[in-house]
Amino acid sequence: MPEGTTWSPHWIAAAAAGIFLAGFIAVGIVQAVGAETCADLDDSDTAGYHLHRPSSSRECVGWTIDKPVNFSTASEMDPVNDVVHKIVEENQRIARQSKPYVRVALVLPVPFAVSDGEAARPVEALHALRGAFIGLQQANHSAVLEDPTLQVQLVVVNVGADQSRWDDPAVVPGLVELAKDRDHPLVAVAGMGLSLPSTTHAAKMLNDAGLPVIGSALNSDDMGNPRAFFKVAPSNHQLGRALAAYLSTLSNTQGSPLPTSYTGYLVYDRNEKDNYVRSLAASFRSAFPGLNLSDHSLAFNGSLGESITLFKQQVTDICTARPQVVFFAGRDRDLGLFVDQLYDLRKCRDVPKNLLIVTGSPGLGIEAAKLDKAGVGQLNASVADPHVWAGDPASAPKDFKDFLDAYGALWHIDQDLDDGWGIVHRDGVAVAVSAARRTFADLVAKRDSTATENKLDPIPRAVDVRDALSGSVDRLLPAASGGFYYKEQPDNDLWPIGKLVPILRSGKIAKDLPPVDQSFRTACQRLKDPSTLEVADC
Repeated sequence: MPEGTTWSPHWIAAAAAGIFLAGFIAVGIVQAVGAETCADLDDSDTAGYHLHRPSSSRECVGWTIDKPVNFSTASEMDPVNDVVHKIVEENQRIARQSKPYVRVALVLPVPFAVSDGEAARPVEALHALRGAFIGLQQANHSAVLEDPTLQVQLVVVNVGADQSRWDDPAVVPGLVELAKDRDHPLVAVAGMGLSLPSTTHAAKMLNDAGLPVIGSALNSDDMGNPRAFFKVAPSNHQLGRALAAYLSTLSNTQGSPLPTSYTGYLVYDRNEKDNYVRSLAASFRSAFPGLNLSDHSLAFNGSLGESITLFKQQVTDICTARPQVVFFAGRDRDLGLFVDQLYDLRKCRDVPKNLLIVTGSPGLGIEAAKLDKAGVGQLNASVADPHVWAGDPASAPKDFKDFLDAYGALWHIDQDLDDGWGIVHRDGVAVAVSAARRTFADLVAKRDSTATENKLDPIPRAVDVRDALSGSVDRLLPAASGGFYYKEQPDNDLWPIGKLVPILRSGKIAKDLPPVDQSFRTACQRLKDPSTLEVADC
């Protein structure tokens, strides 16, 4: 947890006391007894799993429903395996009970070892799985996600550490086959890893097979081309607009160290194959036209590229330019190295005072102590603000408390929620479940009103769930990060609408800023020009 932030005793006491939905305790700690490694399994697609080890790889790729597989034999990945076992045990329970059920898939890049975190880092995969598990438990043991008559199994899918094995027979083709199951069909796919070109390719293949896709932690504005590719997190364009509104208000607030005519500098990852960093840089340039960030900027080589920049030149330029705000368009894993180098700013003749690092990501990816050592503060446009919401329950979205209580009964809320992956992956599962249950309720009502002997089958299909995901401001989807809806018309890229975008403050410099009212909510948008990543309102 970032230094200087604390969890409210109210929430800690609730979690410690085990205030949890009835039935959750039964899924306590699942041991790895009986779990198998990928090498011990055949390449089955009919026995509740489809897993194999690709040639020249140590990864376990594919999906599992009821096989408690260890995706990795590395000891440091045991927590990841443990959550997979919990999910499998719940899936097995669902298969034994008599209520109707459908399936939702969670697709993630699961590293074999800590050193293999080429896409999502191991800790992000862990938090994503934990958040999704909470969503599964809320679905099957409560009415938080609509009427629980329709139960849910969660299909866990590993697409490989570098998120490149979408075409593997056990990944996208395997999910397409699961959607054909008549009794318990796969109705939606959530997760999807990071904003990379291959992600859009995979979403299109799934959409072509009739499966709606719900990206959990995706932000890149060009993730909107396929016709049924929904997103949980705000787009980079919306993050940029939220930051612009925040900084404008802050610079005009009495007692603020940020002057009205503040200056800025952009540090951006030049990796053309990483949609997220390209889109974030474009959103900063668009949201802050008066700062002329195209001229006041310098690129670096991020960790997803072929080499890594040490940031010496960027710090030298910042020392010369002396901006009040530095915009960082890069992955969280590179932000730490950049902030470490900012310590050298102390050697500048005129040290920039109260320097703010501005970012946009699902959560905070760097410790406050590191920021304080460098003498900088961080403002991050995010998907949720768990620290503030935990300390001030009245300010939290209505579905956040249930999520926090459930998570805290199993894991450390003060360590897991900062990066945002747990919350957005819970919400990805929750959105799919809610849409499936709304469809189920409609089909049951239609069946019961039919007088003929040939009664309608009320089990929803993927196409039904896709249609049910579109809604309105009058019927928001139940997200722990705050309710939102998707709009079918006019033409748009299926980003969440009406979603609050909180600005997280980390480090003493940012924490000491005067309070600013945060009321920015996302709007309908569409990608106008893919080559420049220009975005227009609907």
